[in-house]
Amino acid sequence: MKRVLILALAMCTLCTTTLWAEPTGKDLIDYRKTVMSAIGAHAGAIAAMVRNKVDYDHMRAQAAAMAETVSTINDIFPAGSGPAAGETEALAVIWTDAAGFAKAVADSQAAAESFADAADAGDPAAIGKAFGALAGTCKGCHDNYRLAN
Repeated sequence: MKRVLILALAMCTLCTTTLWAEPTGKDLIDYRKTVMSAIGAHAGAIAAMVRNKVDYDHMRAQAAAMAETVSTINDIFPAGSGPAAGETEALAVIWTDAAGFAKAVADSQAAAESFADAADAGDPAAIGKAFGALAGTCKGCHDNYRLAN
């Protein structure tokens, strides 16, 4: 019985240690890739609606999700998650030009909020214009802070 108790305590300790372990640079990069893929997926769904390939039924939901996800961008580029940490398309300039990157992110966040507001209003012309502005901020950030692909 004593051995079972010791084994159980050891397993709990290992599990707790694993749960509270600091993320590695690779973990941070993998998470960032997932978040950026989600942003891309929302953009793809929105583009299909803007181009009248599907009905606008989900425009508000997609716009809100896009704005919410874009709001996390500041948090997904922490120190230690740059090119030295693993395979990433993020350029080192993100960390060496933190002010420029922060402005680019703020511009994207503002454009995402404006787009969500346009989606709430429901005017297709305003939605198209706001989505174009948002896409422009995405492109600007990718042009300056992401490996070309």
